[in-house]
Amino acid sequence: MKVALLQLSDIHIQSDEDFIIKHQEPFYRSCKALINECTKLIVIISGDIAFKGSKEEYDLAYNWLKKCEESWRDEATFLNSVEYIAVPGNHDCDFSRQDEVREIVISKLSQQDNVGSGNAISTCLSVQENFWSFYNRLRGDKLNADISWVHEVPLKQDFSIIFNCYNSAFLSQLKEQPGGLIIPQDKFIYKERTHPQDVIISLYHHNTGWLNPNTPLNNKKSFENHLFCTSNVVMCGHEHSNQDRKISSLSDSRELIYFESSALQYEMISKYSLMVLDTDEMTLTRHQLEYSEPEEIYKFTEDSTQFSILKKLSGILFNNEWVDKLSDIRIPLTHTKKTTLKLPDIFVFPDLDPLSDIKRSRVQYMDSEGLLENTTIAERIIFLEGENQAGKTSLLRMLCLSLHQKGIYPIMVFGGEIKHHNISQQLKNSYKDQYQHKKYNYERYTQLDRNKKVLLIDDFDKSPVSNESKSKLLTQLLCNFEKIIVTTNIQMDVRSILLDLNNPDNLKRFKILALGCCKRNALIEKWVRLGEDVITLNEQCFLNRVKDAYDNISTLLGQQLIPSYPIFILSLLQGLNQVLDKFDTSQTSYAFCYNSLIIASLINSKMEKENIPGVLRFLSEFAYYHYSEHTERRHFNKDEFQSFYINYNKNYYTRYSTESLLQNLCKADIIRSEDNSKYSFSYKYIFYYLVAQKISQLINDNNAEGLVQRLCENLHKEREANILIFLVFHNGTGKQLEDVLFASMLPFEDQKPISLNINDPLFKGISDIVDNIKSDVMLQNINPKENREATLKNSDEIQRRLDAEEQQSYLTEKDFEENTHLRDINNTFKIIQIIGQISKNQRHTLTKEDLLRLIEESYNVCFRSISFFGTLIEEAKEEITEHFVNNYKDKCQVKETELRTRVHKLLHMLLFQQCLASFSNLSRAVGMSNSHDLFEQVAARIGTPAAKIISFTINTYYNKMNIVDLEELVKEHRKNPVVMEIIKARVVNYIYNNYVDFKQCQRIGDICQLKLVNSARILTSPHRSVKSK
Repeated sequence: MKVALLQLSDIHIQSDEDFIIKHQEPFYRSCKALINECTKLIVIISGDIAFKGSKEEYDLAYNWLKKCEESWRDEATFLNSVEYIAVPGNHDCDFSRQDEVREIVISKLSQQDNVGSGNAISTCLSVQENFWSFYNRLRGDKLNADISWVHEVPLKQDFSIIFNCYNSAFLSQLKEQPGGLIIPQDKFIYKERTHPQDVIISLYHHNTGWLNPNTPLNNKKSFENHLFCTSNVVMCGHEHSNQDRKISSLSDSRELIYFESSALQYEMISKYSLMVLDTDEMTLTRHQLEYSEPEEIYKFTEDSTQFSILKKLSGILFNNEWVDKLSDIRIPLTHTKKTTLKLPDIFVFPDLDPLSDIKRSRVQYMDSEGLLENTTIAERIIFLEGENQAGKTSLLRMLCLSLHQKGIYPIMVFGGEIKHHNISQQLKNSYKDQYQHKKYNYERYTQLDRNKKVLLIDDFDKSPVSNESKSKLLTQLLCNFEKIIVTTNIQMDVRSILLDLNNPDNLKRFKILALGCCKRNALIEKWVRLGEDVITLNEQCFLNRVKDAYDNISTLLGQQLIPSYPIFILSLLQGLNQVLDKFDTSQTSYAFCYNSLIIASLINSKMEKENIPGVLRFLSEFAYYHYSEHTERRHFNKDEFQSFYINYNKNYYTRYSTESLLQNLCKADIIRSEDNSKYSFSYKYIFYYLVAQKISQLINDNNAEGLVQRLCENLHKEREANILIFLVFHNGTGKQLEDVLFASMLPFEDQKPISLNINDPLFKGISDIVDNIKSDVMLQNINPKENREATLKNSDEIQRRLDAEEQQSYLTEKDFEENTHLRDINNTFKIIQIIGQISKNQRHTLTKEDLLRLIEESYNVCFRSISFFGTLIEEAKEEITEHFVNNYKDKCQVKETELRTRVHKLLHMLLFQQCLASFSNLSRAVGMSNSHDLFEQVAARIGTPAAKIISFTINTYYNKMNIVDLEELVKEHRKNPVVMEIIKARVVNYIYNNYVDFKQCQRIGDICQLKLVNSARILTSPHRSVKSK
């Protein structure tokens, strides 16, 4: 059965000249196609039907709605009833009836949690008399004015939609302020579901940001908690903005679907939502429509959004202790805004790489959340393989919780406890430990259909039984479980288990991957959202915080310095949070984060806290010793470790013996044993951090003569470049700033920096492609969050294609030493990165002049590198052109002159793309927030269009766009077509990645001569296309 839910909000009817009165036919025609498929229509109005709450306005509203109903009924074959559910908004109050008594009553009641009943309530509701008359007429009902009430709409014999209606406007006044309203706690609705599958929709006008958080019981928070306890769906309006999302409770696994509707009539905008409830699938699909002026119709603004409505669990339930165990976080993780963290708060399902012996030209990764669907994988035994820190156990525990929510009943067993191929008793014991077995015993569980049961085995590699016994065990278990999901480390010999299985094709292997761009962003979003008001959270502030955290985490992870496993990302996020509360200037925020990672690893290995400082000192000394003595070797043996230990022990007290220290470090995964004779630091970041820590100490003690200079001279070497970057994190280059500045002047020192002035060779080179790159449109309605997700998804796909390449060409240190151009390209990238880290980490300790010099040099080295590419292309242009002409002039029907022109344009386009890529890399590397004047000064010192574009790009990425800056930049460079196209590209990028209101978009479009075009029209029109940069 399908039911149409038409959500209208903020109609603001005033007269028969209103937009929606004049456009009634386009409105009802736009929704009739979906309504025609449904057997019932429920018109839901979330407030502000009228504009001033007058009787005349409600008469217009009544006639308008009834005429729409008549039109829908005329055509809909299956439609058998139309229901109206409405709540009043602030515009539904007739404030001409307001008196001083009502104002006095409001000032008192707005500070209370409970209001009781009586004359005070009647006084508050008196301004809504016209609304209640209209509502009773619309419904053919006799409702009394109230603060809360219930409507039950039966759909089937055992299924209803229950509307919990709340009058959030009963305390409304003409100039109300957020936090000035309440929903009284003694008016909360606690109606029980008549049937388990009933859907409860809570409806009110003002979102909860308008409720008072300062009442004795915090009315705002109390009402939000009440919504989670009682509602499947929440609908509201007032803000004139469209929002739909599934919100999870921060305290448990409850969730609700939140719909905040746009205004049906507000200024020149008219939007509404139409939802279809499928009672068989228990899904709710939301469609959003907006009036399109050029076409004079309402159009779908974006793809529909489908939500699943979870049924309340009953019958076979986990016990509370098991839920707590599954939800527990087993690492020392804290958040500044949430005292107790649970696994669902900070979990993101990782991607999986299917493992097979077949060579694949393209890798098709799978989202591990797909394991929850029976139809996703045909194989019934699934092995999830991963490294120590990959998150295998967390994934299995989340699968356990999620499967149970979906009505599948898993049992989890632990590999270390499997000591025989028959585990019948172990399964029974596990069931009793995990479920409320007295209400639903194990015997009843075993009689469930097999497709309702899944077995989860954690750390199967820890089971002492042979591989042959493991195969036998899995084969037996398949008789009673539909799926068996197993986690194991990557060293386990799964192939031998495959050989002994009765049906090897029934087993599928996956490797748990580190989080890619999309998944990393999703995890950061969860972290940033913790402790926030999920209903009233400002989307732009939230987006900015996510972008800032994402950029910081990406820098900390580096180029394969740390695998982007959740445990590392979360620990780094925690470090970034904690460093805000610390004022230790001896190390930067990034150094604190890396140090926290190492300490967390030692704590997790059960090392006593009082011993950790001594172990850290030993590690730093040993890492520097290994770097100094064995500059080209990554591994060390036990004898080398012991020899260093003996010498170290002569000067410093050590708590552990050589053997026990090495064992503890291996247990903490600081050092990793590869074949019981060779050892290495487990992750690159640990080694680089510790070496840099020692060098920083030597610098501070004035014992590092020439050290930083040597690092700068060897930026083409991975170890030296990374040690120098980590040295920046330790605040260790302050005394060696001139070495870094000198190093920045060396790459392409014979090249003149590009300027993008009209007389610049680069300008002359790419001016002939301006018509090809010219942009004159800017799309409306681009959702910044969705646009960001699409960009990150594209980055993931590019990275995966690179990872899938079997024959990758890696440049060696020898290549850099033999080719000065290659070395200069590499050093340019590294020195910009280093200067960026110095600027970001030490901007509050460096002088303003030093900071300006650093950033100015980063601009110049970038501009010289672009100049080099321009020179390279110009020198090779004729040779490349001749090659194309000689090879293709007889193979295509293009004149030789035209072919030459095309090749020249292609080369200039490549140069232009290299210019944009270099600008982008420089902006990300040195850019930072709240430093507008700093970058403006750098641009002024250099004085070129190129420098001004970089500073403008940085300031608009890290801050809100300054319209005055944009106007001045455009005015200055209006006659420079190349610069103007780059400015337009940056402006469009800003609009697509930020929440910018329509008026601001119009103003920006006018300044840059960009025409605003509806994105839906562009995408659906077969005759139009949009140039993208």
